[in-house]
Amino acid sequence: MGAFATPAFADDTADVEVKLSGTTIAAGASGKAAFASLINNSKTTTATGLTITVDFSDLDTNLVDVVHFGGGCNEPVNNQLICGITPDELKPGEDFDVPVALVRKNTESAESVGSITISVETETTDPNLKNNTVTAPVTIGGNGPDLYVWADDVPVNEDGTTGSLSPGETGALLIEVGNQGDQPVAGFKVTTTLPDNATFDSNIVEQFPDDFVGCEFSGDKAVCDWDNLPLIPVDEDESTEDDAFSAYTFALPVKVADDAEAGVNLTGGVSTVEGYQMPERPMLRQAPPAVELPQGVEGIRGGDVDESDNTDEFTVFVKAADGNGGGGGLPVTGVQAGLLSGIGLAVVAAGGAMFLISRRRRVVLVTPGDEKPTA
Repeated sequence: MGAFATPAFADDTADVEVKLSGTTIAAGASGKAAFASLINNSKTTTATGLTITVDFSDLDTNLVDVVHFGGGCNEPVNNQLICGITPDELKPGEDFDVPVALVRKNTESAESVGSITISVETETTDPNLKNNTVTAPVTIGGNGPDLYVWADDVPVNEDGTTGSLSPGETGALLIEVGNQGDQPVAGFKVTTTLPDNATFDSNIVEQFPDDFVGCEFSGDKAVCDWDNLPLIPVDEDESTEDDAFSAYTFALPVKVADDAEAGVNLTGGVSTVEGYQMPERPMLRQAPPAVELPQGVEGIRGGDVDESDNTDEFTVFVKAADGNGGGGGLPVTGVQAGLLSGIGLAVVAAGGAMFLISRRRRVVLVTPGDEKPTA
């Protein structure tokens, strides 16, 4: 007698996880953006109705405070900020960062100033609530550079949301590197490793060689080494008319394998930044000169005040099968085509104090409920 098959039900749960990095502030810095990374570990379900709570009741706000980042959170109540996010969803495998602005209230030295706690909630059923809350100590570190790296999920649409690529198609991986410390670096190196079933598109690199000077590609790995491209601290980046920059943005061409499974996102991409030590401290707001290192001389990697934000993960999103097959080459126009045909390497300067608080993709924080239509 045959056994009855158990009917299969779609999994409508989404395991949303939050991680927190970048909570050590350089001794001479006015503050920094810590990063709350929201990750949807689900393979099939989009998480909706997301709300973030930033609890700083255990922070000594006489020394460091949390300010309204993004301009759209509720007024703090009992040292808590509650914020909604728009677009109000997190797709399966998606990973994006919410900047949390930590601002020094005075210059008093203190190794530890307490801690902050980040919690995320979703209207979608979450089967694992243990990873929805994270706490990290806030400390005042030593003097030095404090680099960060942001690597966006691939590809990014013109409106800043995450799109998708068909097998065989190429899109732009956007990377931003900046310095939130109190000392400059003489240059930096970014190492990026792609997830399985993705490679860097050699055809794009050959077509636009000037855009990738300083980068070496080997299949799924890219090393962009600019040891003579200085980064000054963001606090010193007060002019838009000089050649001293505190942050740079660049793009790398990522191709989804022809035989990748449609609709299965590629997770596990990683970018890491390292800085090169300055030979001596330049004057405040003075641009460190870019130098040509003599033959046989290598730059020395400098220490970093907070290495927890020197690495960022990203996902390559693969489009579900639509019956038309994969593409190959550059599949889209607009932002993707522009990014991969002339952005240049590290030529788009971010700059400006706390500029990074307002530019991160998809992070438009709103008072919870404001984005909901009224009846």
